[in-house]
Amino acid sequence: MSKIKANRYENTATTDGGIDIDTSGSVGIGTASPVLSIGSVSGKVLHVAGAGTTGARFQNTSGTSIEFFAGSDAIINTGTSTNMAFKINDTERLRIDSSGRVGIGTSPGRTLDVSGSIRSGGSTNPYLALNDNTTEAYFEIASSVTRISSGTSQPLAFRIGSTEAARLDTSGRLLVGTTTEGNGAADDLTLATTGNTGITIRSGASSQGAIYFSDGTSGTAEYDGFITYQQGSTPTTDYMSFGTDANERMRIDSSGKLLLGTSSSIETHGYTQSSRASGNNTTLAETGSLANNEVVRFLAKCSSPSRTLQVSVAKHSGITNPVAYLELNQEDGNQSFFWFDNSGIARTSITFTHTGTTSGTVIGTQTSDERLKNVGANVAYGLAEVKQLQPKQYALKTEPDTNKLGFIAQEVESIIPEVVFNTNEPLPNHEEGDRTKLGMEYVQLIPVLVNAIKELSAEVDTLKTKVAALEV
Repeated sequence: MSKIKANRYENTATTDGGIDIDTSGSVGIGTASPVLSIGSVSGKVLHVAGAGTTGARFQNTSGTSIEFFAGSDAIINTGTSTNMAFKINDTERLRIDSSGRVGIGTSPGRTLDVSGSIRSGGSTNPYLALNDNTTEAYFEIASSVTRISSGTSQPLAFRIGSTEAARLDTSGRLLVGTTTEGNGAADDLTLATTGNTGITIRSGASSQGAIYFSDGTSGTAEYDGFITYQQGSTPTTDYMSFGTDANERMRIDSSGKLLLGTSSSIETHGYTQSSRASGNNTTLAETGSLANNEVVRFLAKCSSPSRTLQVSVAKHSGITNPVAYLELNQEDGNQSFFWFDNSGIARTSITFTHTGTTSGTVIGTQTSDERLKNVGANVAYGLAEVKQLQPKQYALKTEPDTNKLGFIAQEVESIIPEVVFNTNEPLPNHEEGDRTKLGMEYVQLIPVLVNAIKELSAEVDTLKTKVAALEV
């Protein structure tokens, strides 16, 4: 193998076409002063210079080559359809394949493939732009905001795999699971799936989750209307509330009680409660009109066994206009209706179509049909018992200024016990062993009075006979 070793070789035939090797070992082709012009860096250099496009080419025997050109542009070219790789310490760090795809830390499968992180820096809004020659999208960091934007009027879509999961359309509406917005009055957020669909608001164990309805950016205008859920461990600390005009109007506590106008239960067994500090308070159930056999009602019900109490307004074919009535089950399950007829007389019946009519039994009278009775012996009480009764003038202790006429139950009980009944209601200051309150069924005295009158009538008849005999 031959060598050329010289401190300086110079072709003096031309000033720009020779080879110059200076004393430092730098080589100049087309220049007598080879230099490394990268800031203050210095060292040995191969410097190729020319008046037009100037280049250098390295090629192996199989034709693979790399070329360096300096003209109007600085160019690095492989010369053949091969990949270009860049290595550091014999480890590949970057590759440009024959299709022009760039891989950093990896072989490229797309126009740019990066294994690792990408960082874009700068003091004035650094950004990443994607452009298909028609539209453009940006990822930008500004002084006080990070932006993802489309350069043209296009929606932003978010995909998982090949399936679109969400979309921000050109009107700023967020569509999740769909590309079709909801009704125009509520289309800013649309969620859609093919099954159950919902939103979860998860807060701390003693914190609040909320949805606020606002028409302002400060004060109570930020929560004119609201729905909140307060997490807690008791009915008073664990509840959902609903508000209007920035005030709570309704609450459902964790025991299931519905509280209207109050934030705390005022009745232990009341599961629907309505309260106001003062003023009117009406609970309304209304319908525009009623056809036959239609009803509007308030209903209290026990399911097992089935027992109901209903305050109703209904219509049936036997009346011209709807009628208000009370419907209830007796302890044995039989049903009764109570209403007032057009004369203001209170009536009762077991038949719905009697309501609003003059059918049924007048309240205050008693059913006396023999077919409803097990008839026993004749009443034995009469004049002797009536003579023992002592009518009293009295005033109730709760109404000391109101005089009344009547009997004392304890006195009557010893004479005609059937007239007196035990209400099983304790009196004020009731103590164990005391009798509960007594009542009297005054109508039960009527048969006794009838017997007494009959006895007096018989005595009068006897006297009349005796007087007539004396007059003869």
